[in-house]
Amino acid sequence: MCGLNIEPQPMVVNVLVKVGSANPAKVKAVGRAFKRFFDGVVVKGAGVESGVAAQPTSLQKTFEGARNRALAAFSRGRCDYAVGVEAGLFSFPSNTGFLETTVCVVFDGKKFYYGMSPSFEYPPHVTKRALSGEEIGAIFDEITGQKDVKKKHGALGVISGGKYCRGEFIEQGVVMALLPIAGKELYGRQMI
Repeated sequence: MCGLNIEPQPMVVNVLVKVGSANPAKVKAVGRAFKRFFDGVVVKGAGVESGVAAQPTSLQKTFEGARNRALAAFSRGRCDYAVGVEAGLFSFPSNTGFLETTVCVVFDGKKFYYGMSPSFEYPPHVTKRALSGEEIGAIFDEITGQKDVKKKHGALGVISGGKYCRGEFIEQGVVMALLPIAGKELYGRQMI
């Protein structure tokens, strides 16, 4: 895909993945990310709680929510991998003092794998409302007059005029979490 002349790694087939969410945007994004590395992927959503506020406002709480979702999804019956995806704000020296990111945690029953999407800044009025406890999805439902923006193109779709959507943002975080699995030979190598 990226033009490197590297021998492709054999892909694992028939992988069952459970996502700690019933949100279609998250489930589809996880599926796209896993299909980059595995053949025969089946992805199922599981509506679970994150155990953190609906709008996390720290990187620690965002990671905690993603990890909780992965563990809860894994406990919902047999699967090869469970995935937790959680979006949240974190403190950063920017115009508003906060950036948004999505944290992804993949759990195989023994080990956790972590990744994040890129980060960006919301408009100041959105950040202010989110910091007061409102969920970003609800804010953008109000701004657009639409329902369930977070289950479709997300706030990113609104902000970018449809040029970059929530699913792409989530997918990048999941791919980053899958790198130690896809490149297991490099990650397992002992360095001198």
